[in-house]
Amino acid sequence: MIDKIHCALITRVLVYQDQQDNDYVAHSLDFDLIGYGDSPNAAMKDLETVIELQIAFSLQMDNVELLF
Repeated sequence: MIDKIHCALITRVLVYQDQQDNDYVAHSLDFDLIGYGDSPNAAMKDLETVIELQIAFSLQMDNVELLF
């Protein structure tokens, strides 16, 4: 089991509205991960969850190269 680690993380994020379905997209340029939502804040929150899952997986596999 992995203990929860609290740390600050800074990543460059591009948020835009998809022209086809009007959803918002938050794209982490550093992790190359994407979150979606019906508002910019919802897309950012989804992206935050995706990044947390990627970090947890990387730690679980004991492979930091999986982060990026």
